[in-house]
Amino acid sequence: PLDQIRDYFGDEIALYFAWLQFYTKWLLFPGILGVLLFAYQWVAGIDNIGLALYALALCNWCTFFTEFWRRKEAELGFQWGIQLVPERGTTALQTHGGWSPPEELTERRFPKWKRYVVVACLTIPASAMMLLGVFAIMIL
Repeated sequence: PLDQIRDYFGDEIALYFAWLQFYTKWLLFPGILGVLLFAYQWVAGIDNIGLALYALALCNWCTFFTEFWRRKEAELGFQWGIQLVPERGTTALQTHGGWSPPEELTERRFPKWKRYVVVACLTIPASAMMLLGVFAIMIL
């Protein structure tokens, strides 16, 4: 049905449905594993190392899902005769609108010292507060 969707709606919509189909199929593994782990914990009445192993399995699942989707996306692009990934060094405006920036335009950059102030005053304290909150919940 993807080819029919592509013929009727175009490449972008067909690619969205291809991703949706791929994602739904790949969700079977974490879904079934999560239900089995939940049932075991409910029957046994204890929390065990299974939850940590499940989290590790989900991290690996995410990595494999992303890599296999890239393969599938490239396969569909080859099948349909379209280029899905723009060349390196191009911007979205250059690929879609045909616009190229003037040569004399210089980039405005955020000063380094301002970045360090943001990190020191916002990021580090916010992360520390969240970690303290997690530890407080774990202790209670």
